[in-house]
Amino acid sequence: MSDSLSSTSHARLKDLLRDVVLAVEIAGPSSRLVRRLRMALEAPEPDADYDPTWPWAPLTAEWWKLAGNRHAATHEQVRFAAAWVSCGDATRAARFAGLAEGAGYHKQAGYRALRSVAVDKLLRAAVREMQSRRIPIREWKLQAYLYR
Repeated sequence: MSDSLSSTSHARLKDLLRDVVLAVEIAGPSSRLVRRLRMALEAPEPDADYDPTWPWAPLTAEWWKLAGNRHAATHEQVRFAAAWVSCGDATRAARFAGLAEGAGYHKQAGYRALRSVAVDKLLRAAVREMQSRRIPIREWKLQAYLYR
């Protein structure tokens, strides 16, 4: 029964794609519809989870990746540290990093991540980098890493 269902679904999908191709041919390559379809179907960038709207500032996502490699941090720890530097809130940073995703205990996950060795090294490296670039450190929680 599932084979017949999948074959009918496959046939419907083929019909739908044929209609889309026909609509694209009629609309032309410079139409708004075709441009929107092209944008929706473009291949994701190598770092597909990078959201350009997230404020990685004051440091770049590339800097965080390099620092994470230098300090043997996991991808989640790098995302957590970057978010924590940006917002100063461990719960928001844990949610952004995807820590405790299934259980939903973001506050506890943020507390644990903030006290991990790799995140501590990343935060100290971020403070040193911000000092070397003469970026002002306004967050008082981050200023504590000046003296570690």
